[in-house]
Amino acid sequence: MKFDIYDIFIVIHFYIFFSNIISNIIFIKQKSLFKKSLKILFELYLE
Repeated sequence: MKFDIYDIFIVIHFYIFFSNIISNIIFIKQKSLFKKSLKILFELYLE
């Protein structure tokens, strides 16, 4: 039983770890998209 519980904890730990990485990647992409859109708006404003 101890091994089964331990395996479950490992799976949960990895799930949380990977979901954090994925959410960080998505957040970084959104930030870069936001910066690009700001840059485009700024260039349009300057013209």
